[in-house]
Amino acid sequence: MKPRVLYFAVFVYFSLSGGRFAATFLEHELRFTENWMVSGAMAAQLLSSSLCSSWLGGLADSWESSSKGDNRGRMRVMSLGLLWSTVVILLHGLPGLWMHWNSGRTQQYQQFDSENHVQPDIPISGPLLAYHLFLRALFAVGLAGVM
Repeated sequence: MKPRVLYFAVFVYFSLSGGRFAATFLEHELRFTENWMVSGAMAAQLLSSSLCSSWLGGLADSWESSSKGDNRGRMRVMSLGLLWSTVVILLHGLPGLWMHWNSGRTQQYQQFDSENHVQPDIPISGPLLAYHLFLRALFAVGLAGVM
């Protein structure tokens, strides 16, 4: 595969997965209302990405050298990184599904906004914040495989 095709696909993935607009994703979708929450998520991403990128590059090089003329080690690591990041982004939706399923029981904690969408009136809890921060760190590990 030609590198320009591969990197164009990676750029499209970054744009669609929230890698390019991560702060907006964190504020609006995950309800990170404070600046320190967004900054903590970005710091967790940067830390996990920088810790794992050299190891994943070495893994790609070893797969590249062990494949007998196949030269697909980089492609394997990039594919696994994209798959991993996609699964982790989808896991961000599990708490929202739980709250939607549980919303029939807790109507007193909900309000309607101007477009008649149900918005939870409950601030983000500590365990939910830790869950999302952990997922952002795992997302960055997958992206380190792509880079």
